[in-house]
Amino acid sequence: MYQAELDVVKNIKEEFGEDISLPADELEIKRFSEAFGEVFHMDVPQAYLAFLRLCNGFEFNGCTIYSCQNMIENQLDYDFITDNYIVFAEYDIGWFCLEKSNGKYCELDRPSGERVRIFDTLEEMIKYVLCLSVRI
Repeated sequence: MYQAELDVVKNIKEEFGEDISLPADELEIKRFSEAFGEVFHMDVPQAYLAFLRLCNGFEFNGCTIYSCQNMIENQLDYDFITDNYIVFAEYDIGWFCLEKSNGKYCELDRPSGERVRIFDTLEEMIKYVLCLSVRI
């Protein structure tokens, strides 16, 4: 699902003696899924779990996709938007979120909080962040 995009980043990082994050194990996934359900009163999107099973968190060129260890706690940093959104990823000038009211995935402009891009799926949004990290 995300392997091709991750391979591009992995190849670049290997040039600098770095690697992408290891996958989350099933115990981490289970604990995270339970906590996510308690906090957000919904199931974790399957596309996000698929990403975590390949790469438990991602950081490259200022782009971050949250790991299962820090996804929920990072919401506290953005309490001014988390009434309406669940933030899955970020970069310097934007947040990548699920809009709670309508189930749409979007990019929000960081300074204004305005929606600047809508994605059809979470998978599309995560792939966009991975590709963005290579273009920056």
